Amino acid sequence: MTEETKAADGASAGVSDSTQLLAPCPFCGKELATFLSSNEITDCDECGNDRSYTVVCDSQKGGCGGSSGYDTDKGRAVNNWNMRANVELSGGLEMHGTLNDKEPHQAGFSAREWIFTKGPSDLLLWQESFSSCAIEGDRLSEICRETLRRLLEGEPVSDRYLLGLAWVMVQESNAEVSREGDR
Repeated sequence: MTEETKAADGASAGVSDSTQLLAPCPFCGKELATFLSSNEITDCDECGNDRSYTVVCDSQKGGCGGSSGYDTDKGRAVNNWNMRANVELSGGLEMHGTLNDKEPHQAGFSAREWIFTKGPSDLLLWQESFSSCAIEGDRLSEICRETLRRLLEGEPVSDRYLLGLAWVMVQESNAEVSREGDR
């Protein structure tokens, strides 16, 4: 066992009822997780507040400071960390209004949902339209065509590309409605 990935046996927190290993950080991927009691965080032995526990990515060792959140049960605090690390699309940790590495943008879920409300036949028309413009050298259409292809084939697509595709589709739909209104 490395120093960075400590067993949650509580060597530093006096925990003796859990022996699970801590998974790498779900936000930065580093193996710097540390199990802590609330006393260790507040640095107050007299507070008598040793009733909550958390796992954090140790920022003093180069981690991002991500946390499992507090729990009154030691084992659940560890499970919360490990489950969060294993969830591909976790809600993530908000830090100073920015997204952490590998943290999904919440609007990405909405973008994916909105795109698929268009139905298979409309999505194929969009794909043809993007292909047609991509052949003419339109880089944005090339990117949108590939993003849509990957979505339709069930391949992974980053939030950045999902949001871009949805935005282009919304803008083009609005332009089409505007052109129809001008007729």
